[in-house]
Amino acid sequence: MALFTSEYPFKVDRKGRVSVPAEYRATLSQQRFAGIVLVPVWEEPAFDGFGHDRLEELAASLDDPEVYDEEELEEVQQLFSEARRLPFDGDGRIVLPEDVRAHADITDQVYYVGRGTTFRLWNPAAYNEHKAKIRSSAKSKGKTVRLRLAPRKKKEG
Repeated sequence: MALFTSEYPFKVDRKGRVSVPAEYRATLSQQRFAGIVLVPVWEEPAFDGFGHDRLEELAASLDDPEVYDEEELEEVQQLFSEARRLPFDGDGRIVLPEDVRAHADITDQVYYVGRGTTFRLWNPAAYNEHKAKIRSSAKSKGKTVRLRLAPRKKKEG
């Protein structure tokens, strides 16, 4: 399973080319499609990113009637229509299409932010604002983030 951690700022050149963190690239290069998949985050000026293997897993879940109700299925299918598969070039970069840069307001810099099994691409100022909002909210509630493991499924047999 691909895991993505840390925060990485990168410069974006005039053609929209940007490097991918070496840690991410090493994991993603092992997959059938050597590149990244991006889907827009509708409620934020950002994109979620992951590997092609995860995209295939998500596609398989579309056929399971217990995963999505009819309304959710429409929304997920819309996300598939907006997904971008961006291959690595010989230098380990991707090219961010103009509509991707416009949605996330990415100009000359981008932040890759690890989220476990996915990562997110942000405009640096928007990310810093988002991060401050999350920390402020948690602090006002007196909360500390606790990582929890999902219950393990019993093997049938």
